[in-house]
Amino acid sequence: MSLSYFQPLLAAVILLLIAAVIWQWRRSGCRPTLLVLGVLSLFLVSWPPLASLMVGLLEDPYPVLSSPVDGAGAIVVLSSTVYPPYPPLPTSRLGSDSFERCQYAAWLHRNWGRRLPILASGGSNADEGTPPYAMVMTVALQREGVPLEMIWSETQSRSTRENALYSAQILRAKGIRKIVLVTEAFHMARAMRAFRKAGLEVVPAPCGYRRFHLITQERLLPSWEAIAWNEDLLHEALGLLWYHLRGWA
Repeated sequence: MSLSYFQPLLAAVILLLIAAVIWQWRRSGCRPTLLVLGVLSLFLVSWPPLASLMVGLLEDPYPVLSSPVDGAGAIVVLSSTVYPPYPPLPTSRLGSDSFERCQYAAWLHRNWGRRLPILASGGSNADEGTPPYAMVMTVALQREGVPLEMIWSETQSRSTRENALYSAQILRAKGIRKIVLVTEAFHMARAMRAFRKAGLEVVPAPCGYRRFHLITQERLLPSWEAIAWNEDLLHEALGLLWYHLRGWA
């Protein structure tokens, strides 16, 4: 196992906690039930095989788009992370998730028959010091070979629901009722429901699959990545529930 890819700190902490549980058990003679449950929970929430299985609950209903879409009038790509200017880079830049979404939307534009316009959807947080996310995405799409005249921008939204509402206004004004929606696979369930609620016919074009990651030796050990996946899974599950309760999806 190469230490170039193995991050030992989290695994070491969990092993230390297990050792502490055993020591406390032998020392006091009492079963430290709560401590055992805490350590077990930490292990499970940071264990990649379980995280991969759980995220599949959101990703599996949305397979890779395998053929061109008839009747769609535009590709809509949703923003995610955008970083503000930070030394030494003087400009805002896309996070890896936003970049992958843009890259995939541009690939669909270039490779699938009639070249559809792309609507980049995303506002900004004034406290972050970034321009609207859609503007940063526009630059990335151009770098991927999409002509500027084929890129539209929705710059007001601050949430998935607002992505849908404000994008639908732009698209309806252009006579478009059917779209190809690009976002990460684990986020597609909530995004699709929001856009359909906004009155659009939606063809899902998911990207950023996590369940396709191979389970290697390193990925059998606890990792921060698994915790991040489970955090995203919880966020989406609560988001779906909240949108359902509010009638937004």
